[in-house]
Amino acid sequence: MKPSFGLRFVHTSLVCEDALAMGEKKLALCEIIRVADDIVWYAVLGRNGGTVSREWIEAARFPDIFAQAA
Repeated sequence: MKPSFGLRFVHTSLVCEDALAMGEKKLALCEIIRVADDIVWYAVLGRNGGTVSREWIEAARFPDIFAQAA
C-alpha cells in the first residue's frame, strides 16, 4: 500500500498503551499526517483517537510497519 495523507493503519509492532493499561494487548492505530521527501510522518493514536506520539519512517520501509488499513 502506498502511504498517503489521512490513511489510518494498524502498526505491525507498536502496542497501544491505553489498551495495555486495561490488560489488553492490541496493536496501535496510526494515521499518516504527512508524506514528504520520501519520509512518512504518522501519529500514533490513543484509545480516544487523540495523538499519543508522532513518528516517522522512510517511505521505502513503510510496508514493514503496515499491518492493515483501519
